[in-house]
Amino acid sequence: MIIADVTRSFENTADKFVRLLLRRMSLTRAKATIVFHHRQQASLGVPHGVEILAVSDWAVPHDIAAIIREQLAIPLLNATSTETLEVYSFHPAVLALASGLPVEAAARTQTIHWKRVNEDGTIFTPQAALHRAPIRRWIPPGAVEVLVNVLRKNPAGLTQTTLRDLVVTEMPVLDKNLGGPPISTVVAAAREQGLVDVMPPGHVNPHIRLSSLGLERGSTAIAPVSPESDPRLVTESETVTGAAALAPVFEAGPKESDSTPGFQGITEPALEAKSQEPQSRVEVFYDILRKNNFGPFPRHRQQMFGELEKLALTETYSANRLVKKAARSCVTTQHMPYGWSTIESFLFNLLNRCPIFLDREGVARSPRDASSAAHAIVRLKEGWLDLLESEMLVFLAEKDGNLKMTELDWVGYVMFANLDNDDLALERIDKLVAIAEADERMHTVDGVFVVGPDPKRLDQGGAVKLTVLAPKEVDKPLSPGSAEQKTA
Repeated sequence: MIIADVTRSFENTADKFVRLLLRRMSLTRAKATIVFHHRQQASLGVPHGVEILAVSDWAVPHDIAAIIREQLAIPLLNATSTETLEVYSFHPAVLALASGLPVEAAARTQTIHWKRVNEDGTIFTPQAALHRAPIRRWIPPGAVEVLVNVLRKNPAGLTQTTLRDLVVTEMPVLDKNLGGPPISTVVAAAREQGLVDVMPPGHVNPHIRLSSLGLERGSTAIAPVSPESDPRLVTESETVTGAAALAPVFEAGPKESDSTPGFQGITEPALEAKSQEPQSRVEVFYDILRKNNFGPFPRHRQQMFGELEKLALTETYSANRLVKKAARSCVTTQHMPYGWSTIESFLFNLLNRCPIFLDREGVARSPRDASSAAHAIVRLKEGWLDLLESEMLVFLAEKDGNLKMTELDWVGYVMFANLDNDDLALERIDKLVAIAEADERMHTVDGVFVVGPDPKRLDQGGAVKLTVLAPKEVDKPLSPGSAEQKTA
């Protein structure tokens, strides 16, 4: 069985996905179901013999993943079935679908990014990922010891998600929502020391129990990984869910009142180095985004953007008012653990650089532009989510000044720390880089990202083929009496 997720894709892209699906069906002789938004139905040509599943236009990737899992995957992969499932998507949440399935069902489920499907319907397995340099990530001292002690109390073993909850109870700094590393990195460190067995290896939510060595060794004999000791580096092939290595130590910052300027809430990592050693690149990237009120809010960012989309579809509010209402709704309705002013500042900064709000005339409106107050927002730009997240990447490259292509894994960890799978995060970052380069917001010089159009795209006469204004200047209305207006 094949499930083809084409939600949130452009019309031409969706048509391409359908074409690839047909070739894959011809190759495998499998049945297929296409998942799409209601708004896509009119333009999407669904081939004969392919079942359809239309989802709400407001459904975000996590909602879509849940719908596919509950309505398609679980009924298909029941205990008496021998069916296998291929799921195609470009949404990380959908590609992580197997993590919510029983172990037996997950073993028969394969999730594949659309970019890996060749024109003839075969699947391309990139070799470059097998040779990427591992990422050095620290885990807090004593983390492995805590994990082993939890497993001692549960000799039959635990699934990784259950283990995570119990370990976080014992050691709150490991809470991923407080900036801690994914539990898979701690499991990988324990596995590298021979202390745990993982079954089945490579599963996104495996069963974990102490090995014979882990049972024999006393918990006090377990050497914790720390920045002062030689790091134990784990390669991608040895990890449980693709996390490349050991994660850096992040602790929650002090709790401040909502009125404190720059308050980010206790769930964003403070990134204060515990030693006097130089900051890692991961810590540098976090600092750039947080100190400039530019995120990253990896756990809640999608929900924040979802509030913007809901309010825009009401066709009621100006850009400024829409952002303010969305920020307050994130706190009062979504119960996010931040002050509304923190969320508002982030949205204002991002949307001012990358206006995605469109009025009835199709003019892009910035929430900080006073002249936009008289114009109700009726829709968002096509591909608005990709535009916003790629702008975060452009901002990071601009402020850092030396962001290298080889550091995209680290950027993926910063922006998508809610994902336990590094490969999914890297795929998402690769897509954002491609979008920013296509829009000429960023290019590379000797492996380093540089903000702005690529000079190599200039015509022989020196004119730029495609004129792209800086984000803050896009569709900027003229103020009454301005020099531009008078000369016109």
